[in-house]
Amino acid sequence: MQKSSPKLPLEVLGLIVDCLAYDTPDLSAIRKCALTCESMASLCRRHIFFSICLLYVADFHRFHNALQRSPTEIAMCVRHLKLSAVVVGLKSDTEAFVHFSNMVNSFTLLQSVEIYFVDTKVHWSVIQPEMRKIISRLIQSATLTSLTLRSIEDIPLSCFTGLGNRLRHLNLCQCSVKIANTNERPMNAPVKSVGGYSISQGNLVATNTLLDATTAAGTPIFNFGALKHLHIYAKFSDDSYTNTLYKLLGVAGQLSTLELEGKWLTDPGIYSTLT
Repeated sequence: MQKSSPKLPLEVLGLIVDCLAYDTPDLSAIRKCALTCESMASLCRRHIFFSICLLYVADFHRFHNALQRSPTEIAMCVRHLKLSAVVVGLKSDTEAFVHFSNMVNSFTLLQSVEIYFVDTKVHWSVIQPEMRKIISRLIQSATLTSLTLRSIEDIPLSCFTGLGNRLRHLNLCQCSVKIANTNERPMNAPVKSVGGYSISQGNLVATNTLLDATTAAGTPIFNFGALKHLHIYAKFSDDSYTNTLYKLLGVAGQLSTLELEGKWLTDPGIYSTLT
């Protein structure tokens, strides 16, 4: 790679790189530009490393190797992080786990995180303690605006009470939330306002828990009254499920967008609630 600076002003080159990134979503052109010189590499990194998807351990190793070339600059580019069960399952007594922990700590500007298990639901207690700490740190990142969790059972309520104030979109798919004991309820906690919420059939208990969650003083922890966007998916309807949905819709006084999917839409009560 050449060390010499390009002859065009960096501001102009930056605009060209931005246009290329918009025109080629696969970033193939951006990756080629990054190989021309150090200045171009720096301009291209914010697009190449904007969204990181670590589905397999090999993905993690490739990204970790890239990170070593310019650790601070690359880490500052990462805004969206997606982790699968394979990466989350790294053993805590391995060098790879240490690298993973350090990598997560370097992501100080994350905007969205998605953690998911595909084949089966995983109980929170089955995840290694050290990995649970890392997941909790990711969930509670102060810069996070969007969080997606899939197929995790009995996530401690404390993970959600520590959500950052910037969080606006919460997507729980096949998850449940657990209150371990009364000591888990904070004495005082800033109200968490959720602007967007996505719920599927398996999130009945989780939704109800969040709706009812209060501090030790009895004040609500989550403000669904600020909800503006709601997506609901369900394959069937039963009294407990629809009651929770009525409860959620009843407090969502600022709702502007509602997406409904599933056979339970034949229930006329849903529409009377909306009107």
